[in-house]
Amino acid sequence: MSNENQWNPFLKNKSPSIKDMLPVLCPKCGNSIFDRYYKLFKLEAFSNISEIPQIYNVPVFVCSNCAEVIELTEKKQEETPIIQK
Repeated sequence: MSNENQWNPFLKNKSPSIKDMLPVLCPKCGNSIFDRYYKLFKLEAFSNISEIPQIYNVPVFVCSNCAEVIELTEKKQEETPIIQK
């Protein structure tokens, strides 16, 4: 069996440890315990290839103490729409 780390080949001979990780804290209350919920997004039929409306779910985390929504991924909005001809 190889001594290389199976999750990250750049971490030679070292398994990830909880001591190496930084906790994610709620910016509102400082709590570090979260519940997982989903935001739903709808892609209209005219905007996708299948021509059928699609529903996508994106996970979000909610602070279990103050119910602040913590989004770890930020959606960047285009300033000008891209128009394909």
